[in-house]
Amino acid sequence: MGYSVGRREDDYNFVIDTTGLDERTWLLRDGTPHSVMAHVQERWTRVDHNTMKVSMTIDDPKMFTKPFSLGTYYYRWVPDQKINESGCACRPRR
Repeated sequence: MGYSVGRREDDYNFVIDTTGLDERTWLLRDGTPHSVMAHVQERWTRVDHNTMKVSMTIDDPKMFTKPFSLGTYYYRWVPDQKINESGCACRPRR
């Protein structure tokens, strides 16, 4: 729900910076707010042939005293894995 730009840092890291988030949205499902000044950075790292790691950091100087991490998640490729297709249930902006 913002403007995202991705770039390759090197052969193993892909970084996505998102700004311009809609203030009507939340950072987390628990209703954690953010301002229009929020900056979200996702860092996707190829750990090995079968493993991806993603870490997310939020910097919003209007709402929080310092940047904080939303955690680190690992995704592992499994041969013959079935992946369910999911659609976006986004509403158009007014």
